[in-house]
Amino acid sequence: MMLGTVRNMQRTRKKILLIMLCLLFLFISLEILVRLFWEPQIRTYEKGMLIKDNDAGFALKPGFEGYILGKTGEDLKIPVKINSKGLRDDEANYTKPANFRRILALGDTITFGMRVPYDETSMRLLEKNLSNEGYRVEIINLAVPAYDHQQEYIRYKTEGYKYSPDIVLIIVAMNDILPSDIESLKRTFDLYQDFYVPDKPSEVLIKKVCQSCVFLYSLYYNRHAGFTNRGYLRHVYSQWDNETAWNDYSSALLNFNSELKSQNRTLLIAMYPYIIQMDGDENYGRLPQKKMAMLANENNITFIDVAPSLNNEKYKEFFTPEGKAASWKGHKKIAEEILAKLKEKGILISQVHK
Repeated sequence: MMLGTVRNMQRTRKKILLIMLCLLFLFISLEILVRLFWEPQIRTYEKGMLIKDNDAGFALKPGFEGYILGKTGEDLKIPVKINSKGLRDDEANYTKPANFRRILALGDTITFGMRVPYDETSMRLLEKNLSNEGYRVEIINLAVPAYDHQQEYIRYKTEGYKYSPDIVLIIVAMNDILPSDIESLKRTFDLYQDFYVPDKPSEVLIKKVCQSCVFLYSLYYNRHAGFTNRGYLRHVYSQWDNETAWNDYSSALLNFNSELKSQNRTLLIAMYPYIIQMDGDENYGRLPQKKMAMLANENNITFIDVAPSLNNEKYKEFFTPEGKAASWKGHKKIAEEILAKLKEKGILISQVHK
């Protein structure tokens, strides 16, 4: 009896040891494969691209050079440069070039071109398309990721007006309707940055000794973020049916339009949808676009709704994985739709040609 028990215990220990050795082998194999073939993603953009700003909460850091997150493979990391004035744009003087007209672009992640190479962003493509059509038009891009309308307006008041634009273009994202708390943004700025690029000593050590740990966490994070992201998109959409939120947002737009008119400047508004508006299974309509179109029509503002041009079976190609921003194909559509509307409305008829 005792001998049988001892033998059973020995067999159990051997099984446990064998299982542990197998697990260790699998872990070592995974670690080797991850180190050889997997490159960890930077989270949207590198820490340091944004700095605190007393007026808008945060802004792009002048002179920053680094990377933003691409998709996969060769474009996993996309180089990004911020000019000396804090714009993702070529260097430009405040003084407008002779015989040129200027379009000033305001916006957030979409207008900035997150996940998209600089030369493939909508504003660069639009400028090239205008040049090809024979127009002497320069576009200044003041977009900053994660900005809302209040921050965009502040950006115009502190920097944008200095470029003496003839047209101010706002590319509206659905979450622009959400109000921002500038003071809260300044207080939580450091935490916000750490969320994107963790750099605590313990995290750095783990990344050095256990790449497979980082790999497994990234799988969990991406899956969890997908569920969380959908909930956020639904919340944003619901705000367009909130009377208070809409009244506040529409009033801010109309006040800005009145201010621009007094400066002999034209407001142009474009809107890019969220992917939930294109998904048949989500059953979301075009309420934000309808409200914006009605507001624009009642106040003689030119409005470009990009959504109809994306309405085909390959609509997912026009969005980044999060479903909130435009892919490079989406940026091409934005440029095409804005150019078509400018020509349709005759806004550029009086512009100086080459």
